[in-house]
Amino acid sequence: MNNKNIMTIVTLISAFLFSTVIVFVSLSPLSEFGPNANQFNSSGMWLSIAMIIFLYAVPLVIYRTGVGWMKYLMAVLCFLGLFTMVAIMITATIIGLTYGSLSAFYPLLGMCAIYCLANVAWYLAAFPRNKEITPHVSSP
Repeated sequence: MNNKNIMTIVTLISAFLFSTVIVFVSLSPLSEFGPNANQFNSSGMWLSIAMIIFLYAVPLVIYRTGVGWMKYLMAVLCFLGLFTMVAIMITATIIGLTYGSLSAFYPLLGMCAIYCLANVAWYLAAFPRNKEITPHVSSP
């Protein structure tokens, strides 16, 4: 399997996991904070998922068509996704500790951690290290 196919698979997994995090946030106590919080199965939740899928699909399709520099834009977007997950994890932990309900956030924290692992795997797929060691031949 070539590198482009591996990147595509990992990108699709990452998009699925981000969408799953949106669902988990809407099921967590975070959905009760603020008037703009997404409730489970609300139009806001589905709109958020559609936006995430769109933001993953457009760069991936452009990359698959042969625009090589799109990989670097996707790397920036991947970093933004990691930053978002870390922010969600910190926020959920602080709110959970403040209200004494940290256990209500365990599924969300777990999904965020899995998403972070998938994005690290994306970076490893996008920028593989060449493990071939070429012998150095000295000239006489």
